[in-house]
Amino acid sequence: MIIGGRPSRPGQWPWQVSLQIIAAIEPWHRCGGVLIHPSWVLTAAHCVEGPFYGDIRNWRVVLSEDNLEVESGREIYRRVARIVSHPGYIRTSNFPNDVALLQLDDGVDLSTGEVRVACLPDQSTPPPDYSHCWISGWGETRGSASTFSTTSCGVGYGDTGACYGDSGGPLMCESEGRFYITGVMSWLINNCSARGFPNVFTRVTSYLDWIYEKLDFYEWWRYN
Repeated sequence: MIIGGRPSRPGQWPWQVSLQIIAAIEPWHRCGGVLIHPSWVLTAAHCVEGPFYGDIRNWRVVLSEDNLEVESGREIYRRVARIVSHPGYIRTSNFPNDVALLQLDDGVDLSTGEVRVACLPDQSTPPPDYSHCWISGWGETRGSASTFSTTSCGVGYGDTGACYGDSGGPLMCESEGRFYITGVMSWLINNCSARGFPNVFTRVTSYLDWIYEKLDFYEWWRYN
């Protein structure tokens, strides 16, 4: 689970997704992600790099999920139709441009209320107050049960933070009653947010033009 986190309520973060590998005896959670469009998930590029992880046949996306260890019957499953990583992503020590988009094989029905699309910030969005930010995910630490959790985030310092398996998940900041996806979990300066070592997120506002360009192009291509 997220270090220092606490369990969230079912449906509290309706845009959170689990990206799972299915090319195994049992599916297993690799990374988090965020639904930003009925057909698109935002995640970290390092989650989907390489011949194996870059193969759409090896993935499934799980939405409306609260606990990876228990099936509630509310889960929604989709396969991945396309992986689009940022062209500037390079696997170096600081993971520059660590952002990717996954197109679902079938769009998600938002009318049920079980799943919602996350808000992306724009130039008019007020700067985030980092005392009102949260991270969410299912990543493991010390082999503990992988439970959907959320933590207050003080810019990554202190005793709370992400751990392995939380990559690709959101940094969500509240502004005027709405949650905006401010960052995508990229990497850890030390193991699982040790005291004094922050988590590092990809700043979403730096990639809005690229995100909207890809969504516009592929959605047009899909339906024309």
